[in-house]
Amino acid sequence: MLHIAKNNGIMFHICFAEATGEYEEGMRWHPEYFISDQARRHRKKIMGCIRNERVFQNVNMIILSDNPHEQLEIRSWRPTMDTRQWYVVGVALGKDDALELVCRMTETVYRKTGTANLKEYFACTSYGQ
Repeated sequence: MLHIAKNNGIMFHICFAEATGEYEEGMRWHPEYFISDQARRHRKKIMGCIRNERVFQNVNMIILSDNPHEQLEIRSWRPTMDTRQWYVVGVALGKDDALELVCRMTETVYRKTGTANLKEYFACTSYGQ
């Protein structure tokens, strides 16, 4: 786990993890998921690879954590993973890019809500949840 403190005193935690376990549902996407600038340049190819379960190097998904003490997890994606339980709120290329994206997400949510509770924000802004 990585702990990051922002200048305005907001502390948040990021967990780099690998997908494990058996799940019942399909991977879900937040309707307004974030995408890093690097990933945006390759968006069509990345999404095609995910859809068709083909390899695309260094794709990191930012998902809502199932752990009640964590908000987000950054997971590297590979076609062989069971991702059916994932609720994707961001896509990045590489861990550094994913960290920058989480910072951007946190700043955006903080500006909109006055808090850094990303999990609550994404749960409340998802349609049909």
